[in-house]
Amino acid sequence: MPTNPDSTWGLCMNCQWWQIEPKAAIAEETVGFCIDENLQPYRLSITGSGGCNRFMKGTPVHGEGSSRQPPTAKPMR
Repeated sequence: MPTNPDSTWGLCMNCQWWQIEPKAAIAEETVGFCIDENLQPYRLSITGSGGCNRFMKGTPVHGEGSSRQPPTAKPMR
């Protein structure tokens, strides 16, 4: 079940659950970390052009270690 039942599929770069490095630009090729509560255990790395049905429109957050493989950042939301 999506985080927001009224939401539709959307791009990570437009989602509040996407976390990127502190100085990274919000862009299709930027690698970030999905911090959706239900997906956090998977330490999912994904680019801004990725997306899913757990999309929640908003501004991505920033955290050191978000682009590492696997991500080492702590979720900032």
